[in-house]
Amino acid sequence: MTYASEEIIVRQGEPATKFYILLEGDVEVFQDFPDQPTRLLNRLSRGDYLGKLVYCGVESVQLQCVLPKTQK
Repeated sequence: MTYASEEIIVRQGEPATKFYILLEGDVEVFQDFPDQPTRLLNRLSRGDYLGKLVYCGVESVQLQCVLPKTQK
């Protein structure tokens, strides 16, 4: 699958049903908190994977795709 820069892959609160391995680019993991600014939790890059949170019962993560570092 290919995503555009800043496209949301999984929205906070939606069920995460897929497992992703990054072949190219970077993904930033954000979480929204009530009455607080959105917090950047992690930045993933080529070779990293995401979706393991599904197996831990965590649903409150928003994943936002960003351009690969070489294209910024």
